[in-house]
Amino acid sequence: MKSEILRKYFIPIVCSIWLSFPLTVNINFSLNDLQVGVGGYNTIYWKNSTLIEWLKDNSLEGSIYSNNTDYFYIIAGINSKMSSYKSSNITEFKNTIPEDVKNYLIWTEKSKKSEIYDITELTTLFDLQIVVAFSDGAIYQFI
Repeated sequence: MKSEILRKYFIPIVCSIWLSFPLTVNINFSLNDLQVGVGGYNTIYWKNSTLIEWLKDNSLEGSIYSNNTDYFYIIAGINSKMSSYKSSNITEFKNTIPEDVKNYLIWTEKSKKSEIYDITELTTLFDLQIVVAFSDGAIYQFI
């Protein structure tokens, strides 16, 4: 009698509870992904950017450099060149900047790459003028 009750009720209930856990976890992950994005540049953190909104509304004519080329291309469709790496010669980088066009540096505060010069170092190495600044980044023009 006991084994029959155990087989008939207890085991199916325990199995149902055990199998429902992965289902609830997957539902919670899916709901979270719908709210904030699935990761990478698709998250709200990256997409909600006043800098990106400004760039979508205003075009920059000239040569464009940035600290995160992938981000600006994927989110805003902007082709840019990487700002100088610390391992490369800064003079060589200066020589690649054309003199016959305006040159811009788009800088996002959301990207921290230790292998490139940070904005503080670049402002000491170059004469940069702020075009527009936001809490998540800025656009500078090489003077």
